[in-house]
Amino acid sequence: MSGSEDLWEIIGQSGASPICAFDKDCRLIAFNRAHSDEFFRIYAYRVQIGDIFPDLFLPEQASVIRGFMERALKGEIFTVVEEFGDPDVVRPYWEIHYAPLRDAAGEIIGAFHHAQDITGRLRAEAELRSAQDTMRQSQKMEAIGQLTGGIAHDFNNLLMAIGGNLELLSMKLRADHPARKYVENASLAASKGARLTSQLLAFSRTQKMDIRPAELDPALEAAIGLLGATLGPMVELEIRLGAGGFWAATATDQLDLAILNLAMNARDAMPNGGKLTFSSRLCRARPPSGGPEADFLCVSVSDTGQGMSAAVAARAVEPFFTTKERGKGTGLGLAQVYGFVRQCGGDLRIFSAPGEGTTIELLLPRVGAHLADRPSPTPTGLRQPDRGQGQTILVIDDDDSVRTVLADALRTVGFKVMEANGGEEGLKQLSTVRPAAAIIDFIMPGMNGAEVARLAQVRHPRLPVIFVSGYYDTIALDGISGATVLRKPVDMEGLHRAVSSALN
Repeated sequence: MSGSEDLWEIIGQSGASPICAFDKDCRLIAFNRAHSDEFFRIYAYRVQIGDIFPDLFLPEQASVIRGFMERALKGEIFTVVEEFGDPDVVRPYWEIHYAPLRDAAGEIIGAFHHAQDITGRLRAEAELRSAQDTMRQSQKMEAIGQLTGGIAHDFNNLLMAIGGNLELLSMKLRADHPARKYVENASLAASKGARLTSQLLAFSRTQKMDIRPAELDPALEAAIGLLGATLGPMVELEIRLGAGGFWAATATDQLDLAILNLAMNARDAMPNGGKLTFSSRLCRARPPSGGPEADFLCVSVSDTGQGMSAAVAARAVEPFFTTKERGKGTGLGLAQVYGFVRQCGGDLRIFSAPGEGTTIELLLPRVGAHLADRPSPTPTGLRQPDRGQGQTILVIDDDDSVRTVLADALRTVGFKVMEANGGEEGLKQLSTVRPAAAIIDFIMPGMNGAEVARLAQVRHPRLPVIFVSGYYDTIALDGISGATVLRKPVDMEGLHRAVSSALN
């Protein structure tokens, strides 16, 4: 055995990766055991010296491998990634390095390639990219949620001031006053703005929902029943509910709104009519927070409309993102649905393609029916609002316009009002006077409303406290004795009723 052959045995045959050499006619002139074993694995054939290598491949792959070999025979040194193998056996991805073989005079007499199965590496890289994309999307949605929550809070303060002043103005106008219709139109616009901010808060998950167990199919039937004639005569409605007897963690008012939003989106995606299908079923899925698969109840809403591209579907749940014409939609419908299911502990999935319609699945956690027996936190039997009998109410809010409208609304029904533009000023007033109740904004610079209320009740135990908040985050209000929470914008009737209830 020559020295070169000994060297080949030592180096080539000991390699775990396939290596082969071929002449100018693409005939195999050498290969190692790894090459023989791997080719057998992907094609169930043992290569032989003298085989014309490209002829051993499937027809659609033969031209590809021949092209690579001819490039190397022309003197090119390069590396490629390609998929080779019989799909009925196995078809891995290969990273293949090519280089020419030269004789002592430097003339090309053939070439060789060195291959490596990188399927596992590519799969791991794809999984890493997917995980990174998921994390980036989660961080993006979290950032958008924080932004929209802040925007909604600021808008709720504006709407509170606008709506409250309009109500006060309306009280001073005669029923036949010519300006009354303008006040009513402005009040209607403020109410629509309040609904929009409610959807923003649902997306941002800073609005605390009344999540409780509900039997899913009856809740869906009730929600779908609210659609009435909204869909129009050109939309065929099909209902296939298959989750009978199963209970889900949900907020039924938000479920009603979600069904309405999804139905309106589907109708708009089918301008020439089509079919809208609501269905439900029990399924297994991984929770959005990770962990093992669990039982979910899946609500599926499918249409036969225009469908969405992957790029549009990826952004569909972002607030204000819409493909509709100006004035045709706010872009908050799917944002509300997304925020609703995520706050319930579930998830939203979109399946769509241009021209093939859209299916949106809402995954709601399955719970036991016995959990539905817990008492409702919603107060009942409130008395009608009484007129104030000279009692003093302390109003603490850093927004001057909101504080003023709250104070004026209370004065109109006979209460005396002390005003403070922040927590520290409010606590100073509490050191000398005990009011009948305190109305406190939740989000304020310095001390937030919860901190102010706790200190206030240290000085005046059992002081009735009413929070007004654009966030309605009741978790932070735990431990405040007898506290009531009103979500901005608050109408005057709701304010008077809350104060009367607290005093009574």
